Amino acid sequence: GSDEAFIQTVLQDMAAEWLGDIRLPAFLIGFSGGARMVWRVICGQLGSQLSGAAIVAGLMTSRLQRGEEEGGCATHQLPSPLVVLHGSKDSTTHVRWAENATRW
Repeated sequence: GSDEAFIQTVLQDMAAEWLGDIRLPAFLIGFSGGARMVWRVICGQLGSQLSGAAIVAGLMTSRLQRGEEEGGCATHQLPSPLVVLHGSKDSTTHVRWAENATRW
C-alpha cells in the first residue's frame, strides 16, 4: 500500500544521503493505528530491510493473520528485535483481543 511505498522511499533517501546502503540501521515504531501500519509493513517485503520494530497498543489485524490482507504475514521476514507492548487498561483496543494474535 501507500504506507509501504512511503517508508521504502524514506529508507532509500536516508541511504543515499548518509550511508549509500539501503540496509542502514532503521527501526519502525508505531502507536495504535500507527502500530497496525507497522504490522502491515514488517509482515511484507520491507520487514527484512529493517533493523527492528516496536509496536505499541496496536494488534495485528485478523485479516493479516489469516492472509486476507497484503498477502498475510511472512514471519521469516519479521525484523529482530521486535517488541510488542499492550496495556491491560487500554479501553480502545482491549488486550483480550490479543489472544488471537498470540495464537498466531
